[in-house]
Amino acid sequence: MIKGIIFDFGYTIYDPDKQSLLPEVLALLEKLKGKFKLALISRTADPEKRLQQIEELGLNKWFEAVAVTPKGENKDLEQFLEKLKLSPEETLVVGDRVDSEIRQGNLLGMQTAHFNYGPRQEIKPQSEAEKAKFEINNLAEIENLIL
Repeated sequence: MIKGIIFDFGYTIYDPDKQSLLPEVLALLEKLKGKFKLALISRTADPEKRLQQIEELGLNKWFEAVAVTPKGENKDLEQFLEKLKLSPEETLVVGDRVDSEIRQGNLLGMQTAHFNYGPRQEIKPQSEAEKAKFEINNLAEIENLIL
């Protein structure tokens, strides 16, 4: 049973091209908050700027844990298991990159949902580790997976 959800930032809940949250994000977070432990992860060339952006978007109130790492470093999803006191099996990772958050989530034994959105949706899995358990085209579909 899913008890926690880790969302990727870029092209998962935020569209950098439009410089805005995806339309369904706030309604989804409203439904999930209190029912699930929520976390947000991002990789960027400027972590301080990204943390400021997350704050300005008002996202901190929705997430129990937020981590921003420098670009080029692996996203460390394992840190969220400790922070949220969850097992990998109880955790769903939602992201747009099969070669990053989906791969790492799978290797840790987490549930994974690949969000087919943005410029990286054309990247196809190169190994079993990059194949998500679920494929979604709209974030609202997460409700069908976990509620």
